Amino acid sequence: QYFDHRDTTMVYDRLHDEIVHMKWAEIGATLATSDGKKMTKEPFKTDLPLHMAIERNAPDKVLLDLLKANPDAATVFGKSGDLPLHLATKKKMSVTFIKSLIKVFPEALDELNEAKETPRDYPQTDARVDELLSRPTACWVDTVERDEYYGRKRSKISELQKKAAVLKEALQQSQQTREAIQQKIAVIEPMLETQTLSNREAVVQNNKVSLIEEETAQELRRLKEIVESLEDKIMSETPQDELLQLSAMKKQHVLSVKKEYEKFRDVVEEIRKDILRLKVKSRLHKSTQSSE
Repeated sequence: QYFDHRDTTMVYDRLHDEIVHMKWAEIGATLATSDGKKMTKEPFKTDLPLHMAIERNAPDKVLLDLLKANPDAATVFGKSGDLPLHLATKKKMSVTFIKSLIKVFPEALDELNEAKETPRDYPQTDARVDELLSRPTACWVDTVERDEYYGRKRSKISELQKKAAVLKEALQQSQQTREAIQQKIAVIEPMLETQTLSNREAVVQNNKVSLIEEETAQELRRLKEIVESLEDKIMSETPQDELLQLSAMKKQHVLSVKKEYEKFRDVVEEIRKDILRLKVKSRLHKSTQSSE
């Protein structure tokens, strides 16, 4: 909610209202939103929400949350030229909050307000706060720089630890994958060895079939040549007129020889077909094993 003030930069929104009415329990939820974080940078009557909360003695948690949401607020002068550290030391706030303010902006220890006073000029009841305020600003600057250095170092270490954890997990997954592959290899190797032996046996068997086929073919050719030669010899050596004069017994013998030859030829043909079927069967067996 915006109000019509002469200072057009002055804003009064939900966060300011919660601080003015000291609704401390509701501020955390407001700061958890992106709009709430933006509200910490909007002044009301020259005071930022952090200044307003300090003046109303807000709980430490609220003050620390406001400072965390807008660290630059520690460098902003409010009413009467007071920095948040001026207000905190005037109000004798907790050592935790004052230390947090100093660490955000150590130079505030030496800043003067309109009353020409520094945060060190206000008496404290807590000796620990006195010790913080009496420490030289240069020491605080060194402390802040050292804390920032170690903070970056811790952040780097944390980042490296996370990366190491990721790499460790990846290594474990890799080992598991390797073990799974080794198990598969252990199962496949015997199968490959069996397949190799089967292939070798198939090759040997196929070679044997080819050899038998070749030998049988040669033998068939030889027998055919013998029979044909014998038949030609009989037909050539015996004149036609003598053949006609041969006794019925001799004619029957010649016909019997022809019939035996024809039977032999049929047997040879059956053998050739059997060899062909055996060869086809061997090839089919080899093809089946390869597909498995």
